[in-house]
Parts: sequence; structure tokens; C-alpha cells
Amino acid sequence: MAEFMACPHNLANNRQTRMLADLTLVGCYNRSAFADPAERDHVMLQSAMDNLRGTVFFGLTERQVDSQHLFERAFNVRFTEDFVQRNSTNADRVSVTDDQIRLIESRNNLDVQLYRYALQLFDQRLQQLRGTQRQRRTVHSEASDQTQRSQNNDNRLGRRLVNLAET
Repeated sequence: MAEFMACPHNLANNRQTRMLADLTLVGCYNRSAFADPAERDHVMLQSAMDNLRGTVFFGLTERQVDSQHLFERAFNVRFTEDFVQRNSTNADRVSVTDDQIRLIESRNNLDVQLYRYALQLFDQRLQQLRGTQRQRRTVHSEASDQTQRSQNNDNRLGRRLVNLAET
């Protein structure tokens, strides 16, 4: 692992950010296109965030049930079975020290920032979905109440007419 992490040009580092970014903005893989590496990283991260925000749907492995609901809403489909959250992965079998975790996080600082942004965006979308669902329930409930009131009024009117006819 040390040899893998020691490579300064390891394409595994910040892979998610690169996969979502428009790399033409930073000269693709030509690192000399930007004199300041921090500026290059900023442009790439911003592009990845913009592209993520522009996607109709993305899910999070650790939020599978919520991801299902967002997917169903985004594509107007219903799964026949609900997702079940599973948190056990092959990564659980790997022993990593705290120092190694810190090194991984520092080498993948753009991905860490992108992930934090993705969590915020995911939660916003979930709140919007829940708000829409509450509005629908409220509208449906109000429509049901209105229908019930209308039926009650019709029933009262009908009873009055029957009473008038009997007199």
C-alpha cells in the first residue's frame, strides 16, 4: 500500500472529482496548463460540483433507501421491492491505520470536498421530495375534506327536500 500511495501521479487520487469534472477546463491531464495547482484543483472541483448538481439523479451507497426514493421520483418509476440498507463491504476486511487514513484523505482532498457537497445536495433533494410529498398529502387531504363537506351538504339538502316533500 505504501508504494501505491507514494506515487504522486496516481490516477486513483481524486478519481471521482476527475470523473465528474469537465477536464477540458483544466487542460485534461496536462498539469502544466495551470501554473498554480491550487487554481487547477479549484476549477476542477467546481466543475465536478456543477455537473453533479446538474444530474437528474445520484445516489449514496450509505443511503440506499433514500436513494431509491429519489430515483423513483426522478424517473417516475416504482420498484417492486424496497431497498434494504447494507453497510458491509469488502473494504471492511482491510486494516488501515489512522495515519494511512489521514494520508488517503490528504491525497484525495478534492474527493472529500466533493463528497461533502454531495451529502448536502442529496439532503436538499430529499427535503424537496419530502416537502412535495407533504404538499400532495395536504392537497389530497383538503380535496377529500372538500368532497366530504360537499357530500354532507348534498345529504343535508336531500334530507330537507325529503322533509319538504313529506309535509
